[in-house]
Order: sequence, then C-alpha cells, then structure tokens
Amino acid sequence: MRLSNEDLGEDSQLNLAPMIDVVFLLLIFFMVATTFATLEEQIDLDLPVAESGKAPLEIPDELIVDVDRDGNLFLEGAAVDEDALANLFERTARRDPDTPVTVRGDQASNLGRIVSVLDLCRVAGLSNAGLRTREG
Repeated sequence: MRLSNEDLGEDSQLNLAPMIDVVFLLLIFFMVATTFATLEEQIDLDLPVAESGKAPLEIPDELIVDVDRDGNLFLEGAAVDEDALANLFERTARRDPDTPVTVRGDQASNLGRIVSVLDLCRVAGLSNAGLRTREG
C-alpha cells in the first residue's frame, strides 16, 4: 500500500537524531582506534614468528615494554631506562601484583636485554609477565 504525502499529514518528518548519534559513535570509535594503531607503529620492531603466536588481545592495565634491535627500552612508545622501569614495576606490584606485563622484543635484539626486563618484573613482584610474538 502506497501512502502519499497527503495521507501522512503535514506533521510527519524524518527523525535524524538516532542517525546522528550513530555517526558520532563511529567517529569516536575510529579516532580511538587510530590512536592505538599509531602507538604500535612508533617503534620499528620486527617481532619473532611463532607457530603458536596469536593476535594480541586488548588487556586493561597491561604494561607493554618494547626492546628495539639496539637494546633501547620503550614503555608505551616513550623511551625509558632500566632504573625508571624497575621503579614503575615496583609501584605497580604494590598496587596489583597480577598486572600483566608484555615484553615485545625485536628478533635482532640481544636476548639478554629481554631477559633483564623479565627479571625486573620478577624482582619487583610482578608474576604475570610474558613475551609477544607474531602469528606464524
């Protein structure tokens, strides 16, 4: 059944408010997603490949430490030294010893540097530390 404009009356209008809400939500989503993608690309890391490697999951309050091929340490994209990292780990362990720590080490980096970061976690009392790899 077709309705003409006369059947609907003069008061009928298309409500755009829900569509505008959806557009704003999409805009916010893409702005946030782009920000996270930018943080991941700031440091040029070539992660090792593992057959059992999986795509990373978003974990709240996760600390991500990057070790580049020269052995430099980065925490969430900002350069950090070992002492500052140890202090952060100690403060975090006092607040929540189960806070996850992920170490992303470049495959060309020195394994000793990666192990030292994992050791800092254990000494500070953080027991939920691991390595991130690429999917194989």
